[in-house]
Amino acid sequence: MSTELKILEFTPENYKMGTLVKFCAEECSNQEAFKIGKQMASLMTEAKGLGLAANQVGILIPLMVLLIKGKCVILYKPKIEEIGKEVFALEEGCLSLPEIKRKISRPIYVVFSAIVNKSGKRKQFKLWDLEARAFFHEW
Repeated sequence: MSTELKILEFTPENYKMGTLVKFCAEECSNQEAFKIGKQMASLMTEAKGLGLAANQVGILIPLMVLLIKGKCVILYKPKIEEIGKEVFALEEGCLSLPEIKRKISRPIYVVFSAIVNKSGKRKQFKLWDLEARAFFHEW
C-alpha cells in the first residue's frame, strides 16, 4: 500500500463500509503494518490525539498507535490478557468524530500484548487510567 493516509471523519454520508476502506487484509506483513503505523503515528501526533486505530484511516487490519508514557507506540495485533473490574466514566472525543464528545465508562486497567516491531516481537503492556482508556477507545 503506497497511498498517503489521512484521518477520516465519519459522517452519515461517508459511513458506508467500502466508501472509506482503502486496504483490507486477512494477513498483513509486519513490515507493511509498521510502515502504515509510522504514517498513523505522524497523523495522531499532528492531530494531538492519544491514539489512532487503522480503521480511522480506512485500513482494516488490527493495528493502532497509542501514546504510552509520552511516546507514540505502534501496536500490531494486540491481544487483551486481563481487564480490570473497576470502571470509571469520563468524557471522550474522537479524531474521526471531532464534533462529538460523550461520557463513557471504561475499565481502569488493562494488560495486553502486541507486536511492536517489524521482526514480530511481542511485548506485554500494563496500562492504567487514561492510557487504559485510550487503548479501549482504539480497540
